[in-house]
Amino acid sequence: MLSNIFDEIEKAHSIVILTHKNPDGDAMSCSLAFGMMIHKDVDIVIPNYPKRLNFLPNADKIKRKGENKVYDLAIALDTSEEKRLVGYDEYYKNAKVKINIDHHDTNTFYGDVNYVLPDVPACAQILADMFFKKDLNVSIEIATCLVAGILSDTSGLVERNINADTFYTLSKLLGYGVDYKKVYEEVIGSCSREIFRIKQLVVSRVVISHDIAISYLLKKDIEGLGLIESKYLLKSYMGIEGVKVVMLLTENEGFVRVSLRSNVIDVSKICQKFGGGGHIGSAGCNVNGSIEEVAKAIYNEIL
Repeated sequence: MLSNIFDEIEKAHSIVILTHKNPDGDAMSCSLAFGMMIHKDVDIVIPNYPKRLNFLPNADKIKRKGENKVYDLAIALDTSEEKRLVGYDEYYKNAKVKINIDHHDTNTFYGDVNYVLPDVPACAQILADMFFKKDLNVSIEIATCLVAGILSDTSGLVERNINADTFYTLSKLLGYGVDYKKVYEEVIGSCSREIFRIKQLVVSRVVISHDIAISYLLKKDIEGLGLIESKYLLKSYMGIEGVKVVMLLTENEGFVRVSLRSNVIDVSKICQKFGGGGHIGSAGCNVNGSIEEVAKAIYNEIL
C-alpha cells in the first residue's frame, strides 16, 4: 500500500493536498508535513484555519484556492468522508488519481488508494510512520509539524487510544531536533485573551443533566475570531465528576455545530445519525435548527 502511494506521487506532475472543513492542528500539520516531504510543486489548499496554527513551518505556503482545475493527484488527509473535504467538488473529484490517508473509525474509503488506520490516535502519527518505513529524509520542519499534529489530536497525549507506538514515534520525531516545549506551548499550553474569554463564557454556561454536561456559544460570542477548535473548549468541563458526555453547541449561519466528547459511549454513532461522524470518543455534526432544538434532539439521542 505504501509503495502504491509513493509510486503515484512519483508519477504525478500536479498534486493537491486537501483536508477537512474547520481544520484542527492534526489536519494542518499533516498537510504541511506531506507537502514538504513530496519535494515537488504541490498546492496545499486550506481556505480557512485557526490563526494560532500560523507558527507551523511553511504555513505561509498554504493556498486558499488551487492553481489547477484538474490535478494528476489529489491527497486527502485526516478526513473521514468526501462531503467533509474542502475542495471535494473543485479538486478531489476531478483529480486523475485520489489518495485517502486517515485514522477515523467512520472513514468511507473514498479514494482510489486508501490508507486508513483507525487504531492510530493521530493522522500525523500515520504520516510519521510512513516516512520512517520508507526511510525518507525527515527535516526538522517536517518533524515539528508531525509533533504538533500528534499533540493536537491527543490533546497533549491524554486522549484517544495512545499506546507505546505513539510515544516511540514521538521520540523519533524529537530526535530530529524539535523544540518540544515550544510546540507544546503553541498547541496546548497557551491561548489568546479572546479565546480565554470564550473558555470562561463556555464554562459559565454549563448545565448538567443526566450525566451530560452541555454548553453553547452564540454567533455574536465568536464574531471576528475566525475558526475556534472546540476540543479545547470542551476540555474545560470534561473532568466534572460523574459526567459521562460533554456537548458544545456553536451557533452558525443556518445551522448549529455540535461537538461531543465521551470516555463511556460511542459518540461517533450519535453524530452519524445527524450526518456527521468522527471517533468513538470525539465526534461532531452540523444540525439545522435553533440551539434549543438541536440540544434537545442530541440530548434525547444520547439518552
